[in-house]
Amino acid sequence: MRFELITSPIRLAEVAASWPAEPVLAIDTEFVFERTYYPQLGLIQVAGRRGIWLLDPLALGDLAPLAAALRAAPLRTLHAAQGDLHALACAGVELTEPLLDTQIAAALAGLGGGFSYQRLVAALLGIELGKHATRSNWLARPLSEPQLAYAAEDVGHLVAVSAELQAGLERSGRLSWALEESACLLATVEDPGPEEAWRRVGGLDQLPPAARAAGRALAAWREREAARRDLPRRWVLSDDALLRVARLDPEAAGVPATIEGVPPRQLARDGPVWVELLRQANAADEVPPPALRLEPRDKQTIDRLARLVRQRAAELALPAELLAPRRLLTALVRFRREGRSDLPAGLRGWREEVIGRDLAALLD
Repeated sequence: MRFELITSPIRLAEVAASWPAEPVLAIDTEFVFERTYYPQLGLIQVAGRRGIWLLDPLALGDLAPLAAALRAAPLRTLHAAQGDLHALACAGVELTEPLLDTQIAAALAGLGGGFSYQRLVAALLGIELGKHATRSNWLARPLSEPQLAYAAEDVGHLVAVSAELQAGLERSGRLSWALEESACLLATVEDPGPEEAWRRVGGLDQLPPAARAAGRALAAWREREAARRDLPRRWVLSDDALLRVARLDPEAAGVPATIEGVPPRQLARDGPVWVELLRQANAADEVPPPALRLEPRDKQTIDRLARLVRQRAAELALPAELLAPRRLLTALVRFRREGRSDLPAGLRGWREEVIGRDLAALLD
């Protein structure tokens, strides 16, 4: 598979000049995300009918001009795009609609949920791909020929796959569903800010009031520290350790001698900060309310809604989890418990007509 490796901003501008003529641009990335807060881009792959280009972000430097170039085509297509979108956004390359995620498109086309790129290429094009370079070090330079060949192959068939899926979805009247569902991924790359970081911590919302407020403050501190030090959140403070710290008595004398899950050196360094956060949270006038807890009858209601989802999903040859995941059913029940008559955001759009209204009617 022929490709061109782009390491010069001048050459990138030259090849990008042809992109507006491409009906669709296929995009993929290779990035490393195990030891840092921000994903580190190792390669950006772009393919169209006229060629395959492998962009070296380490050599290109500032990637902000790339965003406008990628938006030049009428449509951008990626496979399992969430990670790629996040990595690109962190590097200053934010994509826009219209966007088609071929994994989502395959599910809506009735092929099944969670299709890998390799399975999709095999199913639609009859081509078997290897995965020999998946775990390569994409930040090492120079990149090897097998790495580059793998990267080119990983995007080279995406235009054809996208065309096959679009044709089938157009015939079934579901192309607008796929575009709408794919566009929702763009919202997932938006940074909600440190003050919302507590939502990532499982079990925090069930703590006693004072500990709940402390946990939210600790989660915000952890988010800022992880970003500042460019480390994974769990390396700064694990969820379990965060919950243990949140339960501490801020009026106790000084920092505890030990906290399970916290190394002594970290406790000596960060412990005084945590205690001060606990004191501030304890002194606050307002305590965040806990999430509305579901009652046994609510869970029975959700099970009833789930049965309708499974029935409708079978009729439409769709994965039930794609049609209406349980979290949306739970959100709908919470809405009614709170006296709201509208639908959660996830049940609007194409889902509202297909299942949302019927779920609301069954619930009401």
